[in-house]
Amino acid sequence: MASKTWTESEIKALIEKSDVAAQRAVCAIYKRQTVDERASAETRWLNGVGFSASDAKIGSRLARWMLAGTGEFTRPVDGQTFRGGLYMSRLAICRALALKYAKQLAEIANARETAKAAQAA
Repeated sequence: MASKTWTESEIKALIEKSDVAAQRAVCAIYKRQTVDERASAETRWLNGVGFSASDAKIGSRLARWMLAGTGEFTRPVDGQTFRGGLYMSRLAICRALALKYAKQLAEIANARETAKAAQAA
């Protein structure tokens, strides 16, 4: 059975439609950060993986909350936070981050599809 190939456009459509997908996406990008980047909530390596320097702090904070120390999406975000001189919905921030990193998210989704197909074979 052929595995599905996710496009960046399909990932963006899913993120726009689903609050859970947007939140899980931030967690997935956070998991791509290196160990030292996760520990410091900063981007230290120019490897094209994980959050950019401008998003590392907020993305890491949101992901840590959602992962709740379990490594898996455990609790959704709610409420607001102060960012860029404005109060913003944490969910809106998750959605914006997820849309920004849709290319990486498509890579993650496609790697999972490939792994599932290999396991089924």
